[in-house]
Amino acid sequence: MYLVIDSAGTDYYASISAASGLVAWSAFGTTPWDLTTNTILSGPPSAATHVLFQASAGITASAFAFCVTSLKFDCGTSTCGSTGTTSGTTSSLASNCETACNKIASTCAVSASDCTSSCEDTSGFPSSCLPYVDSLDSCAATTGTVTCQTGGGYEIDGCTSQAQALSNCVSAGGSGATSGGSGSTGSQANCNPDGTWSVSFQWSGRTPDTLTLEISGTSVTQPASAGVSAATGTISVNGEQLTWTMSDGSTWTGNAGASCADISAGTMSSSTGNPGAFTAQKE
Repeated sequence: MYLVIDSAGTDYYASISAASGLVAWSAFGTTPWDLTTNTILSGPPSAATHVLFQASAGITASAFAFCVTSLKFDCGTSTCGSTGTTSGTTSSLASNCETACNKIASTCAVSASDCTSSCEDTSGFPSSCLPYVDSLDSCAATTGTVTCQTGGGYEIDGCTSQAQALSNCVSAGGSGATSGGSGSTGSQANCNPDGTWSVSFQWSGRTPDTLTLEISGTSVTQPASAGVSAATGTISVNGEQLTWTMSDGSTWTGNAGASCADISAGTMSSSTGNPGAFTAQKE
């Protein structure tokens, strides 16, 4: 089912599956069923005229029944109908984490208690992104499907729009401000990341883990370790900003500082759009 709201004449759709809960503004998109053309709602809608609950169409006819008992808008510090940021509660986080992790543990070789503890630890996300964490965990607990991976890992499928919304929020929250003058001809020299890096990371809804990266020129090598498969990739450097893309389809980005030896607030995205956060230290 889709919850639909318009903004300045354009309809935005958010997929809903739970009986109740918070739907973040960034979970709304113009075509969430086609991510190649989808445009995310950036904040509270402007000049909204209608709200709709739309049953999703299927190949075959099927029965449906629902009753709307309440609906309210949370526009954070802004007034609904104007631009601004959103806020929300994560009161359902514990319940969603427990349900999702029990589902994961029943399918894969994962400890439900460890998974739940990791899922409830949101310290790696900006506070403004917590509603999106809750939205993703709600999807994982309800409609998301579990795929087990080698080495004890797992992947939650079917929550692409929620994962993308969280990834967008994390990327925005983790980016620093830039400054410069008009007509400036100067440029910042690229730092040198060559060497061995120790990385601590956590994908959304998963247990924290560590890995080692060996960087030389534009090449990245990830040796196999407990719970981590071997992989290779390429790295690009823009000043102090490092971005590497691995053979598993994941992309990692972080600012390594002037010394090019420490990343304190990196963000990452898997091949399916699942977000995460990491820190890294050059050995």
